[in-house]
Amino acid sequence: LADGDAMSLPVRKLRHILERVKLYFPDVARISSYCLPRNLQNKTLQDLRELRKLGLRTLYVGCESGDDEVLRCVGKGETHESSLSAVKKIRESGLKASVMILHGLG
Repeated sequence: LADGDAMSLPVRKLRHILERVKLYFPDVARISSYCLPRNLQNKTLQDLRELRKLGLRTLYVGCESGDDEVLRCVGKGETHESSLSAVKKIRESGLKASVMILHGLG
């Protein structure tokens, strides 16, 4: 969904978008989105499962690094634990998680 973090949108808006994709592009086989870990904090497992039923399949999680000091230095606004928690929630909901790490960042 787009080139930004669509998961920052409220679930009702995501539901509307996914329903429209299904209506106007019925042959779409897979829908994915970028996702900052913090944007899953207010989404329940039920929310994510509902989005999966509407066609969402994969969330690309921008972890960047697993080192809290590096994350702090680059101003990521996330921690190793917040990223791990998000990935666990994604997997538990039945969605796929693809984690992005910036090699060389630290």
